Amino acid sequence: MCGMNLLIISQYFYPENFRINELVADFIKRGHKITVLTGLPNYPQGKFYHGYGWMGPWKEQLFGASIIRVPMLPRFSGTWWQLFLNYISFALVASICIFWRVSRKQSAIIVFQTSPATVGFPAILASKIIGVPVFFWILDLWPESLRATKAIESLFLLNAVNYWVKWVYARCEILFISSRSFSKSLKLQGIQTDKIKYLPNWIEKDYEAHQSICKKKELEYFKIVYAGNIGVAQDLPSLLKAASKLANCLPEIRWQIVGDGRLLSWFKSEVSRLDLDKIIEFSGQLPANELPKIFDKADALLVTLCDDPVVSLTVPGKVQTYMASGKPILAMINGEGAKIIFDSGGGFVADASDVDHFCENVIKLASKTTEQRKNIGEAGRKYALKEFDRKKILDRLERIIEKSLNNEQ
Repeated sequence: MCGMNLLIISQYFYPENFRINELVADFIKRGHKITVLTGLPNYPQGKFYHGYGWMGPWKEQLFGASIIRVPMLPRFSGTWWQLFLNYISFALVASICIFWRVSRKQSAIIVFQTSPATVGFPAILASKIIGVPVFFWILDLWPESLRATKAIESLFLLNAVNYWVKWVYARCEILFISSRSFSKSLKLQGIQTDKIKYLPNWIEKDYEAHQSICKKKELEYFKIVYAGNIGVAQDLPSLLKAASKLANCLPEIRWQIVGDGRLLSWFKSEVSRLDLDKIIEFSGQLPANELPKIFDKADALLVTLCDDPVVSLTVPGKVQTYMASGKPILAMINGEGAKIIFDSGGGFVADASDVDHFCENVIKLASKTTEQRKNIGEAGRKYALKEFDRKKILDRLERIIEKSLNNEQ
């Protein structure tokens, strides 16, 4: 099939760090023409990035793609009502822009759906106006994640969101899921099995050829690094309990927290209150290309999620990134993500919120030699290269879209 004209709708895009950036860059190299309908970058800090604001820019060329940006409210400090306005403002303004800023010469629409699922509204509207199918990539389940993080507690509102999401999904050609565990939820919403396709997060480009450094350090510290969002789902209270407990029995442990999020201020204040300032370091939000250097200096990489059946369905994107870095993983999670780490042999897994077991795992890993930790990390990397290869996953995405457009089975 000749190169496709693809409209990609995503609330988030470069310079925000999401895998949709790599998808666009890759598909441009494959000969497809890409238009991205997106917002003004403000994630996760809650304020517009330097060079962006109420005066635009509204049009850009990035990675060879045409970028159409729309006015929207930023996340600000991330309270529930600020996030609501952030989500709704993008969805509404993007929907209006469909009428006069987006070319009708499109082959298909791809939706990148982390939170929020409101990105589905402009996509379905564009589908009706342009007359092309929607391919929807689900990385976060709605309304389940809203319920799990208590972003919405009203049963009436949760049912309304559920009805809305079901309406959107029913109008999509294909639903791609980043975790196999999402399948059950979609089937309960009446989605046919043949419309559901597995499309996991892939290894990011910076890690494809990266070889981790594993050598004896001058300082005899055991460094554990966490990189990513700092929010409700990450179960920060359990992490603080673990850090406090380990500070007494393993004083050489140091923690480095890289990232930003709604609970960062609270997290910092709790670290001070518990007198953990000397062992927990906050590095803030860093560019993605700086993370490999951070990981090289780590002895282990940390992933945590709260003890909730819905949250356990999710595979955090950092799991693939961690595994590809070639460093051992220390996890306190349930479900699909835990299974991947366990199957790979790339780390130690404790159940979500099981602080005692997690601490035992930290002590166990810290007691191993540098060479033994290197072998654990390499096992994870080998698994990731096999299961989450970027080219193979994007080949599959491209193939499924092309077959669908050609009405092939």
